Amino acid sequence: MGGVQSISNGSLLYTESSFLGPNNLFVLSGLTHPGETLNVHQITKFGEPVLRNKMLSQYEEIWFEGAESVQVQGWVVKPAGWSKADAKSTWPLMFLIHGGDAFPCPNQSRRLWVPALAQVRKVFLSLESENSVGS
Repeated sequence: MGGVQSISNGSLLYTESSFLGPNNLFVLSGLTHPGETLNVHQITKFGEPVLRNKMLSQYEEIWFEGAESVQVQGWVVKPAGWSKADAKSTWPLMFLIHGGDAFPCPNQSRRLWVPALAQVRKVFLSLESENSVGS
């Protein structure tokens, strides 16, 4: 989530992206009264016509305990067309530590190039640095 702006009637306008597409605009409403139901409405669908019939990389978020019991977040991005049968094979692994002082990387840029790298028929593992400025 990024680019949060307050708009009329106590609603928020914000952007959101994922590994499966570019930033889109959303409105979050229902914030004016405690206990009110929150509603999310997607305003834009950038890239949808282009991506509609494309085979995109699958990804999954992972968490594990690192040094000094710190919880580490990461993503495993599998090549487009990945199947359960592929899991039985040995695959090259590309590894990236995301963020931190040595490699600050905003979420939006990571979401653009991580899936692109996975298209080269490698499994891609990206881990968050504890002090990432991009997360």
